[in-house]
Amino acid sequence: MDLAAKQQEDLRRAQMELQDRKQQEAKLSQELEEANIMMEEQYANMAEEVEAKRAKLKKLFGRWQSAKAEIRDLKEES
Repeated sequence: MDLAAKQQEDLRRAQMELQDRKQQEAKLSQELEEANIMMEEQYANMAEEVEAKRAKLKKLFGRWQSAKAEIRDLKEES
């Protein structure tokens, strides 16, 4: 009877350990999913930031070209 009781206790412990591992796995899976969502959001924000900076750069480049042309015109007038 001792052997059967010991085996039953070992089985119960193994089942509890398996349940704990499954809970940990579920928790880690959820955390990973949340981290992936955060990364996607950061990527979307970075893409928006890149687009905004690209537009600003285009605008400033246009101003620079206008200023450069104006300087050239002033030099030609002199």
